Amino acid sequence: SDKIFLRGIIYQQDTDGAVIISLNQADKKADRSMTLIDRTGNVKWMVGQNELFDKMKVDENKNYWSTFDGSARSIRVARSGNLLVLMQEGVGIMGFDYTTGKKLFTLD
Repeated sequence: SDKIFLRGIIYQQDTDGAVIISLNQADKKADRSMTLIDRTGNVKWMVGQNELFDKMKVDENKNYWSTFDGSARSIRVARSGNLLVLMQEGVGIMGFDYTTGKKLFTLD
């Protein structure tokens, strides 16, 4: 793909594609987005910060857990069939449809 992912991290990857969580800007305050790239390099879907945990936002002026490195370490993504699970330590779990990116549930 010709898309650029600022500070993008691949959190889940398999033969179908890769889930990348990245920032929307290079700044002390930034929102994250979660994107699924298929194995051909095309973007299948993207979920913006408004659909993710508020605590995934980066705010370098707060504490360590609000910095990029601190919050990146607390994020996990796993896939089981058509269910993609986003977990943030101490915050909760969200389920997304792997095919469409539609949020299915949120658990605190």
